[in-house]
Amino acid sequence: MATIKDVAKLAGVSPSAVSKYFLSPDHMREKTRKQIASAVEALNYHPNQLARSLRNGNSNVIAVTVPDSRSPYFSQYIHLMQEACFKAGFIPLFIKFLTPRDIENAIQILRSGFADGIICIDDGMRVNQIIEANLHIPMVQISTNPEVKATSAVFLELEPGMELLCRHLEEQGAEHFSFIGSMRDYSSNVKLNTIRKYCQSHKTVLKDSSVFNTDNDFQNAYESGYEQCKRLLEDMKPLPDVIIAASDDTALGVLKCLIHNGFNVPEDILLSGHDDTILAYMSNPSITSVHAPLEEISAAAVENMQKLLNGLEPVTSSHPTTLTIRTSTINK
Repeated sequence: MATIKDVAKLAGVSPSAVSKYFLSPDHMREKTRKQIASAVEALNYHPNQLARSLRNGNSNVIAVTVPDSRSPYFSQYIHLMQEACFKAGFIPLFIKFLTPRDIENAIQILRSGFADGIICIDDGMRVNQIIEANLHIPMVQISTNPEVKATSAVFLELEPGMELLCRHLEEQGAEHFSFIGSMRDYSSNVKLNTIRKYCQSHKTVLKDSSVFNTDNDFQNAYESGYEQCKRLLEDMKPLPDVIIAASDDTALGVLKCLIHNGFNVPEDILLSGHDDTILAYMSNPSITSVHAPLEEISAAAVENMQKLLNGLEPVTSSHPTTLTIRTSTINK
């Protein structure tokens, strides 16, 4: 197993320079940083977290709150956040963060002093409860809501991807839009409002009667998508040209309902999702989906946590969504 001295020798630097690389790489010359990075990769070196913790009095554990680990979207977040934390020398501790009991458990864990900082993946009131608990712990919030109160924030911009989606659907000949999503969810409301705003200035229509509320956050999105699509098929005559689902999970439920009722996608109706998860890629037909740059966001959040722990000013950053076009919206 390689040691820090082995890395230093191969990189042609001192062991203290290697330590600095893992603690605050932004404060190093680019040439030195690249030399050490190459040596770390060549030797497959991983810093001894326990030894570092004993030396500096920190645990190097970063709590990461996730609303629902069962969701493919948040499962992807967990994987990418884990990679970003390990790369920075942190040990991630993932905490479910959805129900009042989850929030209470999270606060208890953070009060124990076990974690050096917390990264919250959340848009609203749950994070505020953490802040109001006065835990005196560095916090980075990943959010689609610009009105956050955390020390540092990394924003996911939903509007750019939704606008690209609307434009693409219009180019495919879609005029009458419909939307299926949870009105309890902040991000779903942003998506819906972006569609409405687009329709106001284009030859597309989204009626209030074409909006179907799944009335759930992240759980049971597939089942809710199926049920709301069933309602849509019963209530809407004629059918809309496209169903825009608030998530890929919801879109998959919609697709299942359409198939069960004898409709083909995209021949009879177009369908899109959101988040660009593996579900959208693997479904048949594959589903057009708004892409969220989760790898980029995870890296930015961990970098801000490093800065906070080192007494530096974090950088607020915004990361726009894009669009991945697949079979489900290509009008043949």
